Amino acid sequence: MLAGSHRNAWPDETGTGGRTNRNTQFVESIRFLGELEPEFFLNDSAVEKAKQHFQKLACKDFTANLIPLLEQLAGQYIAHSPQNFAHICHGICDDFHHRISYQFDSAITIGAVSYLGAPIYDVSPDSIRQAVTKGFQPGEPLNLHVWLTFPDMTVLDLTIIPTLVDKGLIQPGSYPTPYVIWREDQDSPFSYIPLLQHNNFATLVDEIMTFI
Repeated sequence: MLAGSHRNAWPDETGTGGRTNRNTQFVESIRFLGELEPEFFLNDSAVEKAKQHFQKLACKDFTANLIPLLEQLAGQYIAHSPQNFAHICHGICDDFHHRISYQFDSAITIGAVSYLGAPIYDVSPDSIRQAVTKGFQPGEPLNLHVWLTFPDMTVLDLTIIPTLVDKGLIQPGSYPTPYVIWREDQDSPFSYIPLLQHNNFATLVDEIMTFI
């Protein structure tokens, strides 16, 4: 299934396996989508199956093959993009998500990001719900962050580095790459908490054309 053609990611896939806190957080972010849009409601059985599916994909071989490809694609995308990616996380994620949708399943994820233990945005389910309710507000910044999550729970964040540079929180070139590839089981100055999974989030908060 191509996640790019749906608002939520992999809702009908099943599998077997255990649970991790990361899987649970991500599935809860899909459940939150069901609160905002009832047609994507997940019952308890569907939630359990989703957790099992993600755990099944959380294998070293999957991740080992995925990360080099993400590094290549992210590097090329940034190198060929003329604009600065600071503070436009929802638009960049939407564009990149659709560009790779025929190669990878990915999920546009909205939530909280921290750097060196300090939150970058004051974001919560309530603040996300308010942003969705208000819709497009020109000139008003979104107090949240958006990234891509892959089936093994690998995070690709194309915009946090230029955003932190623009905020004066890090120096240009101080991070080894212009993007962040993050996994919970690896040491990193970053931390990500998914709160909402919505592949068409950008259309709710901005005037962006996207695929349905």
